[in-house]
Amino acid sequence: MNRDFYTGFEGEPEIAIEHQPPGGSSSSIRTWVGFFDELMEKLEPGPEGWTGIAAHHHLHAGWNSEESWQDPDVADTRRQIGIPGESSLKGQARDLRSAFIELLDDALRVGGRVILRGQ
Repeated sequence: MNRDFYTGFEGEPEIAIEHQPPGGSSSSIRTWVGFFDELMEKLEPGPEGWTGIAAHHHLHAGWNSEESWQDPDVADTRRQIGIPGESSLKGQARDLRSAFIELLDDALRVGGRVILRGQ
C-alpha cells in the first residue's frame, strides 16, 4: 500500500505518522498537511467533545510544528478515523485514510507507539 502522500509537495508542511512496534522495525506514512487536514475535518466531536487525535488537531494551534506527539489512545484514533466513509473523501485523502487505518490496525495488533511529527 502507498505510504507516501508527500512527494510532489516538497517545501510544503509535512506530517509523518509512525508506528514503533516493540522490538521491531517501524513503519511510517508521509503526507502533505493538506491531505491530513482534510481527513481531520471529517471527524466529528462526540458527546464529550473532541477526544484523542481530533482534540489534538482541532484544539492545539501549531500542534504540527511540535517535535512529536504520541497518540495516547490508538484504539480511539482508529475508531475516529473509521467513522468518515471513504465516499466522503476524495483521491489522496481517501488513500491516506486507508493507509492510516492499516497502520493503526497494525499498532493495535502488535502494540507499540504511534507518533505524529510535523516536519
